[in-house]
Amino acid sequence: MRTLSTPNKTTVITSLLLTGFSISLYAAPVAPPNVPPTTAQQKTLLVQMQDAFTSIAQTVEPTVVNIKAVRLRSADGEQGSAEGSAAPVPAPKRGAPVPSPLLPGRRSEATGSGVIVRPDGYILTNDHVVEGASGGIVTVTLFDGREFKGKVYADYKSDLAVVKIDPGATPLPVAGFADSESVRPGQWAIAVGSPFDLQNTMTVGIISATGRHQTIGGGPNTPGRYYPDLVQTDAAINPGNSGGPLFNIDGKVVGINVAIESPVEGSAGVGFAIPSDIAQQVMNALILSKKVTRGYLGLAPDDLTPALQTQFGQKEGAFIRDVKLDSPAGLAGVQASDIVTSFAGKAVRSEVGLRELISATAPGTPVVMAYVRDGQPGRLTITLGTAPSLPEEAAVPVVTVVTAAVKAGLTVRDLLPRDRQRIGLPATTTGVLVTAVDSGSPAETAYALAGLAQPGAVLPDTILQKVGAKKITSKSDLTKALSALTPGSGTTLVVLYALNNQRHQVALNLRL
Repeated sequence: MRTLSTPNKTTVITSLLLTGFSISLYAAPVAPPNVPPTTAQQKTLLVQMQDAFTSIAQTVEPTVVNIKAVRLRSADGEQGSAEGSAAPVPAPKRGAPVPSPLLPGRRSEATGSGVIVRPDGYILTNDHVVEGASGGIVTVTLFDGREFKGKVYADYKSDLAVVKIDPGATPLPVAGFADSESVRPGQWAIAVGSPFDLQNTMTVGIISATGRHQTIGGGPNTPGRYYPDLVQTDAAINPGNSGGPLFNIDGKVVGINVAIESPVEGSAGVGFAIPSDIAQQVMNALILSKKVTRGYLGLAPDDLTPALQTQFGQKEGAFIRDVKLDSPAGLAGVQASDIVTSFAGKAVRSEVGLRELISATAPGTPVVMAYVRDGQPGRLTITLGTAPSLPEEAAVPVVTVVTAAVKAGLTVRDLLPRDRQRIGLPATTTGVLVTAVDSGSPAETAYALAGLAQPGAVLPDTILQKVGAKKITSKSDLTKALSALTPGSGTTLVVLYALNNQRHQVALNLRL
C-alpha cells in the first residue's frame, strides 16, 4: 500500500487554474435529519420545565430590588469602602474594588440587591451592601423602575441589614420564606439580583452543599465576619448579587446571597447564601428593635471531628476549642476540650447548633448546660452576658493538626507560686510554663498556626495544662503523657494563654 501526501487547498486550486481547468467549489447542502432532536414526550417535559422557570421569574422578580449606597470618603480614600458593585464577598478575603465612575477620590457608589419582606416597605439585604452609606440612607429601585430613599438598620455580626422605604398606600409584592432546615444538596436554586448592576437578572443552578462556614474580610482594626452556617450553590452569583435572594422552585427564599469563592472576583460556580432561618431571626429583630441583641458566653465551639470522636468517645456535641477565662463561660467553669451536649434542655449536635442556641437566648438568662469532660458528664448553670457588637468571639478558632514523632519539641518548667502571682492566676491553677519551642518542631508549628508563637519564641506566660484527659501538674507529668503516645495516634493539648489582655484556654490538636 502506498501512502500519498495530500496537498493543501491552495496548491490544488492553483494547479487547476494553471492547467486551464475551471471548476466550481461548493459544499453540497446537507439534508436535515429525519429524526427530530427530541421526542414529543421529551419536548413536552422540557417546555413544562421552561414554563415553570418562566412562572417563577414572573412571581419572584417583582419582589427583588436594586440598592445603591453612596459612600463619602476623603481625597486619599482612607474613609472609603469598596467601590463598584457590592459583591458577594469573595472568600476567604474581600476582592479588589471595581472602579466607580462617580466622582473618583471624593465618593463612591456600591450596588447590591435586596428582597422585599413586608408590603409596607421593609427590604432585607446584606450589611456589606449598605455599610458606610452616607447618612444611613440608600437608594432603592423597584422592579417597575420606581426609586425610593431608604433608611438602613444593620447588624454587622450577621452581615444582614433591613432597609425601610415608604411606598405609599399601595402595598408592595412580598417574597415568602422557606424552611432552610429542609434544604438539601441537589435541589434547584434560583438567584435573582443585580450582578454588575444588571437589574432583574435570574440565574439557575442547584444547592451544592449546606453547613459551610467561612471567615471573610477583616483587617488590622476590624475583625472578619464569621459565617457559621452557609448554603452553597452553583447558580451564578457575581458582584452586585449580594443581598439578593436565593429561591427554591416554589419561589420561596432559602437564603440571602452573600459570598463567592473565586480566584477572579466573578462566578466560578461556588456561591454562598445565609440560610433563610437565620436571616428571618435577624430581620425580625431589626424590624422590631432596630438592633440585634444576642446572648454571650465567651467561648468558641467547634465540630467533633472523627478523630475527636474517637479520642473522647463522644459522637455528638460541640467541642469547646477556646474559652475566655473572664467571660460568663470561663467564670462558670467551662474548660477547653469540654464537649457540650445540651443547652437549656435542648440537645446540642454541632458547633452551629450551640452558637444558634446561645445567640437566641436573652442576656441575663440563667441556663443549665450539660457537658462531658474527660469522659465524665457534668452540668453547670451559666448566666448569659450581652454579645459585643463586633464578632470578636465569632472568628473561627484555629484547629491545628500536626504530624509529628512522639517528641513534641516543648521546653517547659514547673509552674511556681510566684508565676501564678505575677500572671494573676488563682493559686489552684495547675500546669507547666512553656518557656521555648524547638525550631522546626511540631510544637512550634502548632503554636505558630494558633497564633501563640513566632519562630524561636512563644507567647509569654503560656501554660500547658492537659494532654488529652491527663492533667499536667509537673514536667514529669508531661514527659509521661507524651511518652505514652504512639506514632499515628492523636491527642489534644490544652493551653492557657493571654491575648489582648484577655485570658483564654484553648485546645490544640496534636497528631503523631
